[in-house]
Amino acid sequence: MNKTDEVLDFINKIIREERGNRVTIDSKLQDANLDSFGVTMLFMNLDNKYNYFIKGKYGDNPFEEIDYKNITIKEIINTCLS
Repeated sequence: MNKTDEVLDFINKIIREERGNRVTIDSKLQDANLDSFGVTMLFMNLDNKYNYFIKGKYGDNPFEEIDYKNITIKEIINTCLS
């Protein structure tokens, strides 16, 4: 399994725990149909495992800077792997 698939599996694991819909690399985060708590849990888990917010893309309040309606799963995976 390549690293992209590993991150995608991890994302879907968290989404499943938060009772959301499975996503693919071509999905938008919005397709997961998570509530705000589920989105928060997803990004907190991504940060714990992949240092998502330390990658330098986000400022002091990263949760306000993420475009939840338009961010793609591919963008999330790329940030995790950068």
